Amino acid sequence: MTLHALLLSAFILTLAVITYQDIRYRSVPVYVFVVACIVALLLQYQQCGIDELFFMQVLLNSGFVAFNLLIVVLYIKKIKRIPLASAIGLGDLAFYIVLIPLLSTPVYMYFHLISLLLILASYPLLKNTLSLQTRAIPLAGLQALCLIIFIVVFECVITNKPIVGSCSIIYWI
Repeated sequence: MTLHALLLSAFILTLAVITYQDIRYRSVPVYVFVVACIVALLLQYQQCGIDELFFMQVLLNSGFVAFNLLIVVLYIKKIKRIPLASAIGLGDLAFYIVLIPLLSTPVYMYFHLISLLLILASYPLLKNTLSLQTRAIPLAGLQALCLIIFIVVFECVITNKPIVGSCSIIYWI
């Protein structure tokens, strides 16, 4: 088994823990996100190295997260008029931070949009299936589940089209 396979397995395991913890308990311990971030950085380093492309990716992904957060804050303040803490959880933000060093910017954007659409479309069914008691969507957990599926498909099934690392490019647009 290669180092890449071991790191990918460890990352998938941490994503599974995030999924379970967020759906079951609506809370994910901070150390799980720290471990996921460390494994994401190791995957990046092993796959592509740490170079100027990586730092550009981190900057662009951070900007993308900040832009999305700004839109959410404006929507919550101006339209919904509810506290920000009830609209987006710290675990959701921590999950986005974990993804910053892992995915190239086009993959990050594509994953973010596709996973949100899948979650919104499937949430009514998931709410009944998972017996969720609150209206709040376990976003980090469900996006972690989507990322597990993306990784399995693009890293394990279609092996010549990796999505992990700044040196990967988007193949499926």
